[in-house]
Amino acid sequence: MTEGPVLPNGRFLPQYMLGGGAIFFLLLTGLLKQDLLLRIAVYGPLLTGAFAMLLMVAIVDTRHGLSGAIESRLKSRFFRLSERNSNLFLFSILIMLSYNFFWIARLQLEVSNLHWFAVSMFLSCILIGLGIGRLSLSFLDSSAFKGAKRMLEDGASMQDVLEESHHILSCLANNAQHKLTTAQKQLIHVQKNRCYEHMQGIVNEPEKFEETLSALQANVTNLSGFYSALVSMFNPVMEVKISRLSVQASHHEQKVLDATVYLDATSLLLHSIVDKNESNDALIWALVDVLSNMVDAASSQLIDTSEGTSMIRSARLSSDGEQSVVRLFAQTLAQQTTLSWDPILITVVKKRVVQAFAQLEANEEFHLLNHEKLGAASPDELQSMLFTLVNFIRIYDTNGQIMSMTSFNNAFFSDTTHWNMTGAHGLLSQAIPMKRYTLIQHFLFCLWVISKNLDSKE
Repeated sequence: MTEGPVLPNGRFLPQYMLGGGAIFFLLLTGLLKQDLLLRIAVYGPLLTGAFAMLLMVAIVDTRHGLSGAIESRLKSRFFRLSERNSNLFLFSILIMLSYNFFWIARLQLEVSNLHWFAVSMFLSCILIGLGIGRLSLSFLDSSAFKGAKRMLEDGASMQDVLEESHHILSCLANNAQHKLTTAQKQLIHVQKNRCYEHMQGIVNEPEKFEETLSALQANVTNLSGFYSALVSMFNPVMEVKISRLSVQASHHEQKVLDATVYLDATSLLLHSIVDKNESNDALIWALVDVLSNMVDAASSQLIDTSEGTSMIRSARLSSDGEQSVVRLFAQTLAQQTTLSWDPILITVVKKRVVQAFAQLEANEEFHLLNHEKLGAASPDELQSMLFTLVNFIRIYDTNGQIMSMTSFNNAFFSDTTHWNMTGAHGLLSQAIPMKRYTLIQHFLFCLWVISKNLDSKE
């Protein structure tokens, strides 16, 4: 069972022998000038080794997708690039670098500089090998799409189906999507879009939306039942091929597959709920919990990268205060036009809320949260303070100046330009405990205080 495109054994080696021979011929013709023939004979072992390196890199790239991994990194850096443009960008880089290294090798050959000639020639051949491998993969992807379509139409053997399913699941679970064929990437992309469009249809029809909320609300205290109710919404639009993957998937692979397919649609559902004020805190908390698990499964980049973002597993149940903080934060992101919707940030805030209130309970200092300090503030003033705090939390992980601060008592936060209400910072500072807690926890405690006051004024 292989993890890459299945290649006919009789064609694999000749393809690279012909391609490699042609490239090697071009290298030689570039050096057969200015009476360099005798030097080529002296440097023959290096050229032979470089040619062997070219073939080896091309074969390894085709089987293991090295150039695909490089292209994935380029797309993550230049996220506006399309699939085709990122491919062309990678080819341009490889051609430019290989040509430069080859020219350096030619210059070093003229002055008999053995070491730099060897280094330049080997680097040039490695880059050319990557280019050959990437070009071959592009052709294989296009032919693999037709082969997969024909296989499904004519009736594939069960072994072929199992192998393809295993390959897709393995690539998703091991963050190796670049090894998927074009047809397999398209299958997942189409399914993700169908789920998103299906959820759009639900939230745009009031009756269906109410039915969905009722079904989820009935299972809000049971995470397993809640998740099953959520996933079952997408049954009408599930592709047979994706359903077949679920049958074969392990527990971890199923989590990654669900996150890949359902994450965008679940984010849309959460946005619609908080934007329309259609539900209670418990439902929003359960939905953010599911979204958090999906984010963790889809990307390991958030795990343990900053304080409080690792998944917290404990027996304690969330309090109403914790749920109201998460709901208020998500609501502000959804309803404020100057703030962008960020489901990943919401899941990070949810984990930090759990950690902050768990620490508050362990220290037996919950009574130090004094929401009555803001009792005289009007709803508009509370909303203004809320917007400022949400903005601080939103930029916390990307603003080095704020991250370097340790307390909400810092003079930076008392600057009146941050607040529309006179004395807002002083009131908030008096309403929360400061010692033994971090700045991000101070922000979250302030959200709790504002939430209690807003709820009491409704």
